[in-house]
Amino acid sequence: MNEKKICYIDLETGNPHPENTTLIQLSGAIEINWVIQEKFDIFIKPFPGDPPIEQQASDKHGITADIIAENKDNKFVAPEVAYKMITDILNKYVKKFDKKDKFIFVGYNSHSFDFPVLRKFFEKNNDVYIGSYFWYPCVDVMLMYMADWYSIRDTIDNFQLQTIAKLKGIEIDETRLHDGLYDIQLTRELFIRREKEMHNLRSVYGQVQMELAKKQEEAKQSAQQQATPPIDTKIN
Repeated sequence: MNEKKICYIDLETGNPHPENTTLIQLSGAIEINWVIQEKFDIFIKPFPGDPPIEQQASDKHGITADIIAENKDNKFVAPEVAYKMITDILNKYVKKFDKKDKFIFVGYNSHSFDFPVLRKFFEKNNDVYIGSYFWYPCVDVMLMYMADWYSIRDTIDNFQLQTIAKLKGIEIDETRLHDGLYDIQLTRELFIRREKEMHNLRSVYGQVQMELAKKQEEAKQSAQQQATPPIDTKIN
């Protein structure tokens, strides 16, 4: 059986516009067969010409242009260095030239935001082959829960990560929200909980199907017996 390789990704950026934003934090966790292998948290300097970091974004993740410029402890690295760091990590677990060996990209709001932003980051580093590392489409945990709860959407104030986590009974540390690795922790917990629920449903469905098939076979055999005339064993 093939290994199940998952890469949880969460990005912090300078604005909420995936088509033109500044990637400043790239966080992730590598998981193989449900066991975390490695975590990473990369802080990135903007490319020349990247749009400025908006105040609304800074209010969420706490990163400002001044903090990046000061670069205390040399935490922020050049984008080309960050690109090499992330690809070196990915290359440890998948063979990029093997079309069957890729990660499942899992995130929250990843379909419309994290995946396209990361794709753009790769392209800015002259790499148009992000698909060598990740299957498409990605798994968007937000959309998974929307599919489950669409009929009660009007009762949910918003669909932010912390809101859905609370609704699933996950305890939230409000002070850590919008930290990449903490958001990944919440996303992973939501993903695994739903996977377990779906596994249980599939198991129940499988049992029902087996019982149904058994009853159908018994009914078929009964009908055949009734349709077959008895053999006359009387000797004249």
